[in-house]
Amino acid sequence: MAMLLAWLRVALRDLRGDLRRFGILLACLALGVGTIAIVGGVGASMQAALARDARTILGGDLEASLSYRAANAAERRLFSRLGTVSEVIEVMGRARVPGQSAFVALRAVDANYPLLGTIAFDGDGTLPDLLANRDGHYGAVVDSLLLDRMGLKLGDTVTIGEGEFQLRGVLHSLPDQVSQGIQLGIPALVSVEGLGTTAILKPGVLAKYRYKMLLDPPGFTATAVTIKNAFPDAGWAILSPQDATADLARFFDIFSRFLVIVGLSSLIVGGVGVSNAVSAYVTERQRSIATMRSLGATSGRILFHFLVQVMLLTLVGIALGLVLGVILTLIALPIIGGLLNISLPIIIDPPALLTAGTFGLLIGFAFGYLPLHRAQALKPALLFRSAGSAIEGRTTWRDLAQPALWLPLLLALGAIYALAAITTGRPLLVLYYGLGVAFAFLILRGAGWLLQRLLRLVPPLPNAHLRNALKAIHRPGAPAPVVIMSLGLGLALLLVISLVDGSLRHQLDRESIPDAPSFVFMDLFEDEAAELKTFAAGNPQVAAFQSVPLVRGAISAING
Repeated sequence: MAMLLAWLRVALRDLRGDLRRFGILLACLALGVGTIAIVGGVGASMQAALARDARTILGGDLEASLSYRAANAAERRLFSRLGTVSEVIEVMGRARVPGQSAFVALRAVDANYPLLGTIAFDGDGTLPDLLANRDGHYGAVVDSLLLDRMGLKLGDTVTIGEGEFQLRGVLHSLPDQVSQGIQLGIPALVSVEGLGTTAILKPGVLAKYRYKMLLDPPGFTATAVTIKNAFPDAGWAILSPQDATADLARFFDIFSRFLVIVGLSSLIVGGVGVSNAVSAYVTERQRSIATMRSLGATSGRILFHFLVQVMLLTLVGIALGLVLGVILTLIALPIIGGLLNISLPIIIDPPALLTAGTFGLLIGFAFGYLPLHRAQALKPALLFRSAGSAIEGRTTWRDLAQPALWLPLLLALGAIYALAAITTGRPLLVLYYGLGVAFAFLILRGAGWLLQRLLRLVPPLPNAHLRNALKAIHRPGAPAPVVIMSLGLGLALLLVISLVDGSLRHQLDRESIPDAPSFVFMDLFEDEAAELKTFAAGNPQVAAFQSVPLVRGAISAING
């Protein structure tokens, strides 16, 4: 132990004058660790946002819904015993004023709505007050698009079905809007009592009756079983908060896959930079290595000496990367949240930082060990003869057969794979990515070797500058293979990121459906459809126009 401590003191003392030489190593590690920290931080924030907002997105602890009919008295009594209930009825309708009309997505709510979250609207008073019956008119809170399209203002009245509603507020957002999917009409909020005056709810009309509940006591699974057992033939569709966020979770999963590729790519690029920096450092220290070998230092002593230095600098690079990752995460979360239209909590996730630091430590060892192993295997005489030039030592098949070389590398690479598989939860993705990177290493290394072989066959050129330039590429110890490896791998990984990004955009933008319509118009009268067809025929920007008659109805019997 005393000898190891003495070796450690010598290694640290020897390192003091060489910190400036490790700028590339520190930068590569900081970049890789910082990227992994950002990936982990953003992923943790997304998961926290889903867990935080799942109940709000659903509008309660449980939602039971039916189509075409409301809950009967027995069903309502059961719901009331289970907890606080809010009834929401969704149906399409048409808002009319003299001379014009507009298609609206009616949402009728009771006094308990919303059970969770808040409604963003402009209006004088609370929502129940705005929707209540005043002077023979129920109120409506509508999207500003309806006001703009029909030239209305607050205080005006519109006719929906057989009922008249006074416009008393401008609707901006609903807490459970995300879970309801795409709406084809302009959103309009009315009371359940007000909807009853419209006479819209008739047999065959497509309507959705939702009953959102705050359970007392909480327990989704048991409550869902209770409802299904009590009314097995009613056809209730029961949703949990996790069901309501399934689409968001799927999108976040796709986005996290992209972040995984970015993080792994930054790790590989950082690892190549670490390997190059360690090789350059050992090349510069050949005289010191020769002196130590001449004084009786063993190969293991030299390996320990420089490995301590490299790992200490690796820790410095990791610390810089973690600081960089935290800062960039705090900057990126509001931006990403704005792009995704969700409030991402500003958090610093310790497991993500620990994972990033562990990745950095493993990468620093795995990519720095091979150059150090080659250096400690060199003879003093060879080091003195090649002082100032690249290391002549090469890894041969005989070297690969030595456990001292392949066992530490195998353990480090195995730990990197295991950590990546555990972190991402996608071992096959990590395995395929690792195999692709290994294949890229072999191809680029082979390309460097082939280039040098071909240049050696080129006859001497008459121009001295060109002749010296070619010799510098294929001379023994030339850095050409390393340069080709670094540039090729970096460009390849950037291309991978670009291709993955393009694939995600292709999927999310629905570009996989080339004939998807740009606009869809529904519930048009015959004269309106004719005018639209005439407009499409005379507009060169309209590539195609198609109209289809649509009648909504309900299946009343099967085989009966």
